[in-house]
Amino acid sequence: MSDSCCDAPISERDEAYVEAMAKEHTDDAPVSTPASQTLPILSIKNRCRNVEFSGKQGAYLATCDDPVFTILIIHEWWGLNDQIRSMADQFAGLGGAALAVDLYQTQPPASEVKEARKLMKKAMSSKDELLEHLQQSCRYLEQEYPNLKRATVGWCFGGMWALQASLVYPMDCTIIYYGHLVTEAAALSPLKGPLLGIFGALDKGIKLDHVKEFEEALQEAGKTHEICIIEGADHAFANPSSKLYNKDAADAAWKKVLSFLQSTVLC
Repeated sequence: MSDSCCDAPISERDEAYVEAMAKEHTDDAPVSTPASQTLPILSIKNRCRNVEFSGKQGAYLATCDDPVFTILIIHEWWGLNDQIRSMADQFAGLGGAALAVDLYQTQPPASEVKEARKLMKKAMSSKDELLEHLQQSCRYLEQEYPNLKRATVGWCFGGMWALQASLVYPMDCTIIYYGHLVTEAAALSPLKGPLLGIFGALDKGIKLDHVKEFEEALQEAGKTHEICIIEGADHAFANPSSKLYNKDAADAAWKKVLSFLQSTVLC
């Protein structure tokens, strides 16, 4: 993302989204914990590396020896940090070629709310660039791993962009964790494969009435989907490096994800 967009204006809706995320993460910070260092099911030793493509830097690729699907992984508002790399390892351990992109194009990632807010706002001011970055990422995976089923997943800021990626590049399945949503049926028509949306019942940033509108739009568009509302869970409940982490909710959501992958890209 070019520095020229740093001070570009963003829409009132996007500004409200950035501020909602800042409020949800008040006093939060990504901190390494044992839960955030879970080892993958399959060994991926010596199968992880940083990659560059189409001038984009900092992406992290994790694969098993013989991947059977690809998955585009999109970070939370903190940026591409060790937690997201750990999730790439987890998906690689399930049999995937997992590419975790850095939409902020900056390292190190944010470590406090003020930094994250600035990076997210800057990113939201150049949405066309982000979409092009995602398309380039998908093309990279397709060139490196042809003829495999394709998936995408994202959390928070990345949940929004996982959905957007699926709207511009055909995916066999899409997984959204508490991301900003599209509520117009016509705009959802490009979706190809099934969608799994996971949300926290206590999330004040991605409100349940908005989730309901999203589900109604999916139904109107005739798209296969499953919306999972986790009771007692707040925003970022699945991130073990967050103060909002809820182990029971995260485990329940992960079981949904595993079942969903089994029925879409692992079948």
